[in-house]
Amino acid sequence: MSEAPVLVEHHGPYTIEDLDAMPDDGQRYELIDGALHVTPSPASLHQRVTKRLCTLLDAASPVEWEALPAAVDVQTGKHSVLEPDVVVLRSAVVESLYRPIDSHDVALVAEVVSPSSVWMDRLVKPRLYASGGIPAYVLVETDEPRVSWFTLSASGGYELRGMASGDEVLRVTEPFEVSIVPADLVQPKG
Repeated sequence: MSEAPVLVEHHGPYTIEDLDAMPDDGQRYELIDGALHVTPSPASLHQRVTKRLCTLLDAASPVEWEALPAAVDVQTGKHSVLEPDVVVLRSAVVESLYRPIDSHDVALVAEVVSPSSVWMDRLVKPRLYASGGIPAYVLVETDEPRVSWFTLSASGGYELRGMASGDEVLRVTEPFEVSIVPADLVQPKG
């Protein structure tokens, strides 16, 4: 019989060292302004969408960048480390042993909305990604399906640059060019 991991009582804000000590139990552990945020493993449809979006972004990105699926830790502030569903980062840092990745080495992050992550993906994470200076944010919602593309604005937050639903084509132009059809991300093979 296996035992479930037990988190011990913790006083004060969590640190990156605390995050590194979390158990490898299939859950996502993220650090948000010093608070520990835990989410369950994603469902199968979420994984399908993540895989397809990652493949699409990787094929379209310039040679010095590459797309990777979660779990890549991205540090967006002194007390914030997030795990985007897909991250496009400098190829040079992929082989480094440094963890987490500095947000300045990231060109784009993408989140696939799950029932357990709606408010995080729509409100909290975009604020943190923008504060880390990540140039582009892509949000995928599977129920319609819909893809929204945001870029950094002069005010330091994200502004909506484009959106597509179903069989519509979203033409992303920054930080590189790629076309995304939301329905292609969710439909079964065949």
